[in-house]
Amino acid sequence: MLALFKQAWIQAGEDLGQLPPAEGPASALIVSMLEPPKPKVDPLVEGLAAYQASRYAEARPLLEQALAQHPSHAEAFEALVRTLMALDAPEDALEWLVKKQHLTRRSANLQYALGEVHLLRGDRESAAAAFGKAIALNDSHTDAYIRLGVLHYEARRHAEARRMLDRAIFLDRAAPVARYYLALTSVELEDALRAQAQLHYLRHVAPDYAPALQLEASLAMKQGHYRQAIAVFNHLADLRALDANAYTELAKAHRAIGNTEEALNAYRNAYTIDRHHWEALSAAAALLEEQRHLDQALALYERLSRSLAHRVPANYAIARIQRAMATMAQAMAGDRQSA
Repeated sequence: MLALFKQAWIQAGEDLGQLPPAEGPASALIVSMLEPPKPKVDPLVEGLAAYQASRYAEARPLLEQALAQHPSHAEAFEALVRTLMALDAPEDALEWLVKKQHLTRRSANLQYALGEVHLLRGDRESAAAAFGKAIALNDSHTDAYIRLGVLHYEARRHAEARRMLDRAIFLDRAAPVARYYLALTSVELEDALRAQAQLHYLRHVAPDYAPALQLEASLAMKQGHYRQAIAVFNHLADLRALDANAYTELAKAHRAIGNTEEALNAYRNAYTIDRHHWEALSAAAALLEEQRHLDQALALYERLSRSLAHRVPANYAIARIQRAMATMAQAMAGDRQSA
């Protein structure tokens, strides 16, 4: 309706000789005056909305504009830092965090973000310091305790790791990452009961948490609980969370209780995922030879012979199998002649 009105108004003016032609600059000015004003873009509102919708490339310039207008806006600043991290720009994030130290040093969340940036840059010492400052600012910052606990665990400071992770679990009883790393730490501290307790709890709160299931299977293997290990490995297979090493361990569990075919299938899965998984190839070849499937064993030993590290034992095995096959062929020929 507005467009029709504009066109009619301009045409009437032209007919009366009061307006220049509709395509002239004066007419364009009149048309622009008739158009409703375009709403102004608020970079703060639009930037935060883009960040929350994970549209990081769009969010970055808007949030930078917002901070130019509102230099001390903590929410926009934290959103920008996390946007830069999501865009794999940790150096840019660090530059902003240093530039706005007056905000960073007062905020537990920004200290935590600073720690994450240092981790992305590979600076674990600075990351640990930043996580410690986050905790000093907010002693209920669960994620900072978890991050510090993991860093202590990886540095083999197991007593410190346990202290941080215990605090994280006190703040959040579920906290699957904290419980997983507490289980790992307990294993290192030779506290198998506590490790099992964490894994048992995780079975209830996060039954499909693959790292915990992998640890549970590994502990079951070490303790000789092969059927339990197989059950856990099968659960991981259902989750598509078994790699070549895990399939090799599953094969060992099946072999330990005499499940030859299942063991062979697991070895096959391992060297199908990783065609250079020499341990799986070697174990499968030995098992096939033991079961007198000599043709299949020979094929695997020939693959192993292409590896410099396995060439000599593989060549010995090839010669051994070829002799066995020749002996069998001679015996069969003798049987035919006797018949």
